[in-house]
Amino acid sequence: MIGCILIANWIIGIILIELALKKHKSLINVDESRDSKYSSFRRTDVHLWSRPRLYIGSFFVIPKLTFIVSSALIYGLYAKIVLFFNSDEQPKSKLQRFLLQYVHRLLVRIWLLLCSNIYWISVSKPKVDYTKYLGPGWKPTYTNPNTIVSNH
Repeated sequence: MIGCILIANWIIGIILIELALKKHKSLINVDESRDSKYSSFRRTDVHLWSRPRLYIGSFFVIPKLTFIVSSALIYGLYAKIVLFFNSDEQPKSKLQRFLLQYVHRLLVRIWLLLCSNIYWISVSKPKVDYTKYLGPGWKPTYTNPNTIVSNH
């Protein structure tokens, strides 16, 4: 019985992959005249979209969707519990903010890692000297980047 469910899960995942590939056919088919005209928008990862590779990963489509929806519902319930005694006019206490932010950041990191297949996050700090504009006493004080740039 469990084997049938797993096979059905895989078949549904393959069908979803095929529907997505059909919808994005214009991206998969490389058009050299278009891509040479708009070279900054050229997809360089089309060769990675091979069907066998996608079919192997399609086994996890439904578990990923189930995880995303269930964890979002659980987080919504958690936020309601944390904010239960708080009215809309009251600001959140430091403890409430900490509890919401900590769990939210943890959940988003899990979603990015498990559900979006983000493998690498690089942080780069600019090496720009703003003393010309901000005065000779200016020193960089940032510890984390203020902008996150993605490939999408």
